[in-house]
Amino acid sequence: MKGQGATEYLVLLAVVLVIALVVIALLLFFPGMSGPVSESESKIYWTGTAKPFRVHEAEYMPVGTRGICCPYSYGVGFQFVLENSDPDIITLTGVNIDGVSRQFCAHGEYAPGSSIFFGPAEKKSVDVRVQCGEGPVPDYCTRGQEVNVELIFNYNTRYMQNVTQKGTKKFAFRC
Repeated sequence: MKGQGATEYLVLLAVVLVIALVVIALLLFFPGMSGPVSESESKIYWTGTAKPFRVHEAEYMPVGTRGICCPYSYGVGFQFVLENSDPDIITLTGVNIDGVSRQFCAHGEYAPGSSIFFGPAEKKSVDVRVQCGEGPVPDYCTRGQEVNVELIFNYNTRYMQNVTQKGTKKFAFRC
């Protein structure tokens, strides 16, 4: 009878281990459901794995920033340094932040454009407008706060139009 007890114990232990492995696998399989990503995890994805646009830097431009695609006033928005990791020319045609389509322009230009061309491995600073002028402004962040935003880029290639790049991880940065 002692052998039967030991066998039952080993079978029970094996069942518990299998259940634990299944739970761990499910948690790793659905990374977006586990909440916000860390700044370092986001940086690894957006500077190395993301294709075709990689995001090397990001800065939140607070209320009163001149430019940000606002031709006649001050604005609020983001500035991203984007790189084309594709071996061909691509054209940025849209930027979506947290489910909202935003106007954008090349850094230093004040009027929003409809597209920005990127050669292979080319980096450019892109301003993304949240709001121009006076009025209520969305409070994305305060100084020192870590923020997670969902980034979606729309682009054209030589062979395809209206392609969407949605990152598998949110973009995290510190204000």
